[in-house]
Amino acid sequence: MNGMNILKILTKKGNVALLSILLLTGCADIQLDNNNENEVTESNGSDSSKNISNDVSEESSIEEEDSTANDTNNQFGNYSRVLNNEETFYCFDWTDSDVTFEEYGESIMAEGMPEIDEYVFVDLDGQNGEELILHILDGGGNYLILTEEDNHFYGTNLGVRSFENLQEDGKFSASGGAGDNYYYTMKIGRDGVELDCFAEQHSSEDDDGNYSYELVVNGVEEDDYEEWIDENFSNPINWLKY
Repeated sequence: MNGMNILKILTKKGNVALLSILLLTGCADIQLDNNNENEVTESNGSDSSKNISNDVSEESSIEEEDSTANDTNNQFGNYSRVLNNEETFYCFDWTDSDVTFEEYGESIMAEGMPEIDEYVFVDLDGQNGEELILHILDGGGNYLILTEEDNHFYGTNLGVRSFENLQEDGKFSASGGAGDNYYYTMKIGRDGVELDCFAEQHSSEDDDGNYSYELVVNGVEEDDYEEWIDENFSNPINWLKY
């Protein structure tokens, strides 16, 4: 029997009190049902908000990764394939094998990808365009020199004291300890790495505390060390922060 029939019967028989009770009970049921519906609606709304928030967070993360990759590609051109761990390079006089950038990092005790502090593009040897030189912080400090030849990448690693005072024309110096400096040029390509020590300087101190310098350039002793330094090492490159 439906609600309308009950209402008619109760009204005819004069059961007003019972009718009132039923009506009050019905109202209570309706109120309870409405509350339950509101709770379900609020719950569904909360879940939807969480899902939207998660979707936005995931999309933002993907966009940030894409942006980082694009920045690397724009900065480093073809070398980005090495830095993104997509291609290997042959690392001469270090691992003497093809390695990824991350595997190179393992060789200098990096935890994961090597930490780049600074970088610069310099044509060291007048061949194969500009080399990419990275100052790596891991392992006490290292320099990774990369070049590209015939769509293949080659590199070598030098410690911080073996690669100092890099000049715009590709010359650099190395420290041999107190009072000893060596001056180099480098060639790097598929045939390997060739270091040419074209000058060396040694200093000594006499009993009175005066220093004297001996400079030999291509086998010939130079008289004025300071003048030679001014002429040959006065155009340092400008490192770029990574």
